[in-house]
Amino acid sequence: MIVIGTFIRGPGWQWFWPGQTWDHNRTIYEVNRDLPDAFGITSNWAKGVFGAVVVVGFYAIGGFLAHALFRRYNAKSYRRMSLLQYSLMMFLLLTMSGLPIKILLRHLFHVKYVWITPWFNI
Repeated sequence: MIVIGTFIRGPGWQWFWPGQTWDHNRTIYEVNRDLPDAFGITSNWAKGVFGAVVVVGFYAIGGFLAHALFRRYNAKSYRRMSLLQYSLMMFLLLTMSGLPIKILLRHLFHVKYVWITPWFNI
């Protein structure tokens, strides 16, 4: 993904194959929407709450599933880890697994952001 982000994307985050010249005037007409907009949520405050529920829900459900699988198939490693090591490993594992999900949302459903706040967008 780093190679794609570095060498394949051009100006405006557009896709360019290696060796293809960049056309700065190329226009792509894609309708991008945010996940709250897909559900008809229009209030900025409600968009922030909805996005927080989706992201926290992903981490909660994914955490329970990953915990069950890790504890079953890596019991020896599970017993040797401290709470800090285990929490950091689970956070990084869930964040890493969230990236392909976000890519699929972006390419299949044209969802640009899941969580929208005045300070940051995810």
